[in-house]
Amino acid sequence: MNSLFPNILDLLLKALKDFINSNLLGIILFFLFLIIVWLLIRELLTWYWKINKIVSILEKIEVGVDFLATNADQNSKGQEKDGAVFIEKPIEEVRSQESNK
Repeated sequence: MNSLFPNILDLLLKALKDFINSNLLGIILFFLFLIIVWLLIRELLTWYWKINKIVSILEKIEVGVDFLATNADQNSKGQEKDGAVFIEKPIEEVRSQESNK
């Protein structure tokens, strides 16, 4: 009876190896297909909800805020009126910085 167990174990290991070898390509192709479908659906959803456009607008706002923060101290010395800081021509400079990127 002891000789029966190694034979069963060998048969099970051989069956497992055959299963992996025969279906491994199918499994890999299936997961590759799922990844491609996921990427396509993700791209369609970001296009539909305009997420890419929102991100680009937020990046432009960030550039403008950074510009205002760096130039606020320089321009506040002689241009304060009612506690507000007025910056000369910030939009043109921000646009020129965006075109340089």
